[in-house]
Amino acid sequence: MANGPPMDVTAAQAVVDRPLRGRRDGDDAGDWRLSLHDQLGERPTLIIFTVPIMLSAYVGGRRAGLLATAISCLGASYFLMSPFHNFRVTSAADRWNMSFLLIAGIAVSFLNEALHRARRQAAIATRDLQTRTAQAKAQQADDARLASEARYRTLLNMRPTASSSPVPRVITLMPIRAYANCWAIPARN
Repeated sequence: MANGPPMDVTAAQAVVDRPLRGRRDGDDAGDWRLSLHDQLGERPTLIIFTVPIMLSAYVGGRRAGLLATAISCLGASYFLMSPFHNFRVTSAADRWNMSFLLIAGIAVSFLNEALHRARRQAAIATRDLQTRTAQAKAQQADDARLASEARYRTLLNMRPTASSSPVPRVITLMPIRAYANCWAIPARN
């Protein structure tokens, strides 16, 4: 027998079985899970899958969040939960973990969709406010122009006329014939 610390039989069996199952692309989750085996014990930590669900829902909305939730649940049941490489979940604790992940994913997806909807409504309200503000400024400028024209017309209509002027006109234009008749030279007969 070898002297040394006792080895966990389950972790040793997983390490031995790993090369026999073959390496698949994207199967790094199993490696990561084995590295945390001492801290987590036999149960997979599904709370880690909420981060990609949140990011997907934030970027893509409800559909992307629900798709990420479905992929996370299916991937966790296939790769992380015993029996491995099977979608069946046999443990009641694993079912509870899966159901909480599913509920959290759905809630996050719908909340992010509400966030996207609120942002769209805020953008529409801002655009409408800017349009109404521009229309109000144009109307105010038009009203100011009309008021200025009305004041100008009022001033033109109030100008003094010859009959209403308190100061008599000094120069009165007479017809030119009147002046011509004054200076007329008698004609010779």
